[in-house]
This record gives sequence, C-alpha cells and structure tokens, in this order.
Amino acid sequence: MAAPKMLNGDKLACHRVVNAPPAVYYIPEFISKDEEEALLNEIDMAPKPKWEVLLNRRLMNYGGIVGKKSLFAVDDFPPLVRSLMNRVSEYLNRPLNHALVNEYLPGQGIMAHTDGPAFLPLITTVSLGSHTILDLYDPLDVKSVSKSCIDRRRGGLLLERRSLVLITQDVYDGMLHGINEETKDVVDESIWNGDGRRGEVIQRDRRVSLTLRIVDKVNTRVTSLLGGRV
Repeated sequence: MAAPKMLNGDKLACHRVVNAPPAVYYIPEFISKDEEEALLNEIDMAPKPKWEVLLNRRLMNYGGIVGKKSLFAVDDFPPLVRSLMNRVSEYLNRPLNHALVNEYLPGQGIMAHTDGPAFLPLITTVSLGSHTILDLYDPLDVKSVSKSCIDRRRGGLLLERRSLVLITQDVYDGMLHGINEETKDVVDESIWNGDGRRGEVIQRDRRVSLTLRIVDKVNTRVTSLLGGRV
C-alpha cells in the first residue's frame, strides 16, 4: 500500500504496522540511549513556568501557541528538540513546526480524544524514559452500538522508549486515541505491533513524549508585534 502523500514512502515502507489499519508506522530504537538521556536533560532544564500542570500529566509547548485555526509562531525550540524535529521531518514531505511535550508518571494517562483542526492530519511521537500503550477507538456517533470506550476500542500500539510512531490518514481522521491510567501494561493480542513481546507485563516509569506536528497556517505577524511573547 502506498504511503500517504504527506509521508516519504521510500523511507517508511518497511516500517508500516501490518496488523494495524493503514497509515500507521512504527520505528523502534529511533534514537540512541545517549540521545534519549540528552533530550530528557534538555527538557528537564526548562523553567517551571514553562510547564502547564494538569490533573493527570503536565505539558509544555515549543514553537508557539496553537489557536483554533493557526499557529502563533515563536522560535523557542531547544537545540536537541530542533535537531530531533529535523530528523523526523526526513520521513515527511513537509517540515515539522510544533512540539508538544507531555510528562506522564505511572498511573497517569489521557482520555480518548482527537486533535484540533489547526494541525495537518499527522501525529509523530517519540517516547522517552518509558513505554506506554496508545489505544485507538472508533468515534462515538449516532450509529454507535455502545457508548463505552472499552466496546469501541479497535486495538493498541506499544510505544517503546526511544521509538517513533507516525499516524495519519484514516486513523488520524476517523479514530480517537488515548492512554489508559495504568501502572503496568500487558502486551496481549490486541496490540498491533506486539508480536515480539506478546504476553509480557511491562511496568511503567516516568515517560516524556515529544509529539511533533505540522500546523498548516502560521501567524508570525501577531507574535512579532508582541516581541515573541505569547
């Protein structure tokens, strides 16, 4: 199956998750252990006010603030994050311009959701420090037989530390994604890329995810008037 136009098909063809719906790609050990440690150190050096603390995780943004339809751009990428974005962009046909950093402690997660309309239909995520399971769900609509997330779950992806996952096309547009609040995960038959670790029980640790995306419309005029402060 040909890769979506947004992706570099020649580089990604061998990384498609064959058990998943089309347009899901996974690269284990995308970065080295030394690169992982350096990225974590760089992220941990961010000033505390940069972080937004939520009930089930904390997060921060690089590249500016994403509005409903556009990015109010700020060039505030740390060097190693910028380098990682350039490296991931080699698998795409357009450069990435926004980074969302999420920190999850064991037992934390995020409810099933879709991303905002400002982003192009693409998720690229690098996992640092720990694994997680990303669950994919059918959307809740008037035709849904059940309103339960459990009943609407289609499957999951094992996101190992240092891995890169790319999700686009129908999976991005037509499904919800989320992370259950667990302290450990079982790699069962529902995990699309779990063949090599089937049956394992994996304890979660502190995980920092770098979700790198493309905002199609970029508004630089507002941020220039504010001197880059948004």
